[in-house]
Amino acid sequence: MRIFIFVLILIFAFHKNIFASENFNSTYETNYLNIDIESQNVSEEKIIEIDKIKFLSLYEILNRILNKKNLNKFKREINLNKEINNLIKNLNIENEFISINKYSAKIKVNFYKEQIINLLRNYKINYSDISIHNLLLLSYISNDITEEGLSKNNVFYKKFFVEKSGLLNFSYPDLSPNDRFILPYNKLENISLNNLYKISQKYNSSYVIILDIDENQINNDFELSIYSSINNEIIDSYNFKIKKDLSYNINIISIIDEWWKNLIIVDNSKINKQICRIKNDNIHELYFIISKLNSISQIKSLQLVSIDYGKNLYELIYYGDTSILSLNLSNNKILNNNLSNNACLLLLDI
Repeated sequence: MRIFIFVLILIFAFHKNIFASENFNSTYETNYLNIDIESQNVSEEKIIEIDKIKFLSLYEILNRILNKKNLNKFKREINLNKEINNLIKNLNIENEFISINKYSAKIKVNFYKEQIINLLRNYKINYSDISIHNLLLLSYISNDITEEGLSKNNVFYKKFFVEKSGLLNFSYPDLSPNDRFILPYNKLENISLNNLYKISQKYNSSYVIILDIDENQINNDFELSIYSSINNEIIDSYNFKIKKDLSYNINIISIIDEWWKNLIIVDNSKINKQICRIKNDNIHELYFIISKLNSISQIKSLQLVSIDYGKNLYELIYYGDTSILSLNLSNNKILNNNLSNNACLLLLDI
């Protein structure tokens, strides 16, 4: 065991890029929440407050991985009072203070990822747990007086700056002369696919959000378009209005979040089987690849079929679509060749 741990440390030291986008299951992590009680019945109140934190923490995860439809199904069909304690791994308590009539602490609830996924599968509830990185956010804004595209005068970039929300990780243009050369206002307004492809390549973004904001005296009118550089096309669009004096951050994030969850949803009613070879240079690399595969919630099982030095054959059983598994593998730095046929080959992307 000590030798194996030592080898993993060496792998980490020499292949840091393997872990560059690894979130170490942060999708299923929760935040510390505060308890601050003053009461004549501190012991009873403490238990009540900790129970509240258990539910709040679980819903922090569920809001991250379930779209609106499946979250409503979860609330409707599952009795959490019976289930929640089976999902909890442990509690972390920090800065705890106890007196006769006062209690305060910071509490973090840690859940079993596998138990959450099993609960969802038992109730046929689909989920989404793949993060998207470098989701490029472009905006152009117009009113009766001015028009602004990829410029620092565009007020959108002063009002909206969110780096991470749930599964979404946003990136932003530099708003430099080079950006405006690649994608000038008229090309942005007319949704030039050629120019959008160029700027997506500059920022290494597979998906680009384009926000058309039309300011008037009462409302801000929005058209939100989603561009895929993979297909070089607009794949979705949404229209909405927000009163001029209100913040629009929550609305924008909610629309994008729902779109992404629907795009990468794991269908728990669908089970697929695939035979794949795992290519590796040594036994330690093989163990590492297998551990990565077993960490992917979409994968039901991984069974050895035959041994062939450096290219063992495995039976891979997984839920949902092959395209989603391919994205999952890519997020875990595993290259997959011919995943949908009998020539499937998996190896580390180093």
